[in-house]
Amino acid sequence: MAELLKGAPVARALTERLSARADALKAAGVTPRLTVIRAGERPDDLSYERGLLKRCEKVGIDADVRVLGAGCTQEELLSCVADVNADASVHGCLMFRPLPSQLDERVAAAALDPAKDVDCMTDASLLSTLAGRAGGFAPCTAEAVLEVLDHYGVALEGARVTVVGRSLVIGKPVSLMLQARNATVTMCHTRTADLSAECRRADVLVAAAGHAGTVGADCFAPGQVVVDVGINWDEKSRRLVGDVDFDAAERAAIRRARGGRDHARPRRRGRRDHGDPCQARHRGRGARGSREERPRMSQDLRYSKLDKPRVEAAVREFLLAIGEDPDREGLQGTPDRVARACEEIFGGMQEDPGAHLRKQFHEPGNEEMVIVRDIPFSSMCEHHLLPFVGKAHVCYIPRDGHVTGLSKISRCVNGYAKRPQLQERLTAQIADAMVRELDPLGVLVVLEAEHTCMTMRGVRSAGSKTTTSAVRGCLKEIKCRQEAMQLMLGSNR
Repeated sequence: MAELLKGAPVARALTERLSARADALKAAGVTPRLTVIRAGERPDDLSYERGLLKRCEKVGIDADVRVLGAGCTQEELLSCVADVNADASVHGCLMFRPLPSQLDERVAAAALDPAKDVDCMTDASLLSTLAGRAGGFAPCTAEAVLEVLDHYGVALEGARVTVVGRSLVIGKPVSLMLQARNATVTMCHTRTADLSAECRRADVLVAAAGHAGTVGADCFAPGQVVVDVGINWDEKSRRLVGDVDFDAAERAAIRRARGGRDHARPRRRGRRDHGDPCQARHRGRGARGSREERPRMSQDLRYSKLDKPRVEAAVREFLLAIGEDPDREGLQGTPDRVARACEEIFGGMQEDPGAHLRKQFHEPGNEEMVIVRDIPFSSMCEHHLLPFVGKAHVCYIPRDGHVTGLSKISRCVNGYAKRPQLQERLTAQIADAMVRELDPLGVLVVLEAEHTCMTMRGVRSAGSKTTTSAVRGCLKEIKCRQEAMQLMLGSNR
């Protein structure tokens, strides 16, 4: 089995260091503030943004997001940049890239004040990084790669390092930063001839091509350190994936660990701090030090504020569409009642349900199963806007006694349930939130629900129930999983 370099300890160490620095600045009368500029609604940008805001909050940095539409003009972008430059309370600016195709990134970069460029976007910062000079800021992801390697004591001096990727955002800067640490660096890309052979020669492999599956099982050699900084949205699975074909690589490591053809120790792989503890890897752009990315992340969407007048208008139109008279006595107040009900039914859209889990306690040495059974929940199926109702069962094994309040788990479940949902996604979101916030050894979530879209329409299969599960970490092991399932569901069967 591959040895995993977990991101949680790295994130905690960074948080401690940066919190102390932020406190010192506040004591001197300066509150550090970061502004994010985002154009559009790319899923990877939104995911990154959530992690960034959470990390800034933990560190003590004020952060805000200035959002432009995906179809915004160059003039609108430049106006936003000018506002950031002129705002003396903003100390740093992070612009999500790539920008929409109609925007000129070079022009936007040239407009940004280099003193506020925290992601090496301007020529001044880029020149400092590429030339190895002091001044400016290196790209966040590139810095995070070195931070993870340093934290785990990976020797770089004299090491053979292969970087797959040549962008100015990650590939080229991290190559030069590694060279500055006396590593011997080979920079490759998706058109490199016999890429797999180049990868196998490396002691340290950094995947930063920005294409899912670029680095497959044939790219690894025994004992390698692999850092996957790719982040790609996989439309088929509806989740974020890296550049490394993780499943294939993991299988290769298992074969070797079991005495396969290589008869060598398994490789080590980096990971970020909220993925599957047994199958994670160090992931991407979020390696900017403020993002925590999930290797098997469930879709977690960003929502607008509920618009009650619009709901009322829609309900009135719906009543007309089905042949009713919204002005008859019994229906006159229905649009208002539905709008008020939506505030409750979809209340989870206006919160971060995982935040409930941040209330934690420490019982040193406790690594025994914690199970909360029969948590009632109700949600709304996004396909037919009909409810499904059931119970959730959550099991986790704390890491070194880091536990959360039992009621917080219930609040987390119901927060994610109070959204337009699919039961499969809901199950995964709860599990991923547990991993992200608690960094446990393992998590198992089981949901049982009755769907009215099956019982009151269509096949009208009254009494049928749907069961879904999501498992992370050590609970993937068959014996652990069986024990947990027996404790969670045994008496219900």
